[in-house]
Amino acid sequence: MLAVSSSAQGQGLGRLLVQAGEKKAKEDGFEIMQLEILRPRGWKMKAKEVLKSWYEKLGYEVVEVAEVELFYPALLPFLACECELVVFKKSI
Repeated sequence: MLAVSSSAQGQGLGRLLVQAGEKKAKEDGFEIMQLEILRPRGWKMKAKEVLKSWYEKLGYEVVEVAEVELFYPALLPFLACECELVVFKKSI
């Protein structure tokens, strides 16, 4: 998991983090990069919608919206509300 502090957002640091991850994955022989968002089910959270738009701006496409328990069942007891997993992919 990578994140940029809200006080440091808007300076290009997130883009640099994603680009570094893509570069490392490509060097290791991977051809596809996957990013994920855990978002509330049934209502919109502004921060998650902003992140979704930002991923799409970086060239990622939503390839799946899935039940969290299918990918990360151990997370369920820690969630404050019902969530879904949004999976993004991009060729690198």
